[in-house]
Amino acid sequence: MDTCFEAAATRLLIVPGLGDSPPGHWQTWLQHLHRDSVRVVQRDWSAPDLDEWAKRIGASLGDALPQGALPIPTTMMLSTSDPWLAPDAGRRWARRWRSEVVDLGDVGHINIDAGFGTLPVAQRWVLATGRRLLGHPRSRPQGLVPQPSLGA
Repeated sequence: MDTCFEAAATRLLIVPGLGDSPPGHWQTWLQHLHRDSVRVVQRDWSAPDLDEWAKRIGASLGDALPQGALPIPTTMMLSTSDPWLAPDAGRRWARRWRSEVVDLGDVGHINIDAGFGTLPVAQRWVLATGRRLLGHPRSRPQGLVPQPSLGA
């Protein structure tokens, strides 16, 4: 699939969490749509080691896990009831990285168990971001509503 990222010399970074993202998960679905994407691979998906995982994510970004604003446009999709990432913690990372936040509401962890197989809103974000990187007019993909999380 032509993603607009190819012409912008940019890649989609897939960062799975605990247990990886099995077939049918929205991250794996996106990876299949964007064959040039980069997926972070951990040594042991069932035994989280935050420091080790952060190093591997950082290596995929070319450095340590960023502690400040990212040099690229990013969006974090959050749930108000995610048992693995509290909303306040997610919003702190979003502020730190200058990411837009899309609050999906009370949907649990954004995975297959919560009913998230394909995630068309994520695909719309990928395509819209690719267009913006190519200098096309900034347009917000339908279904993405940024939340007020980027305060001072």
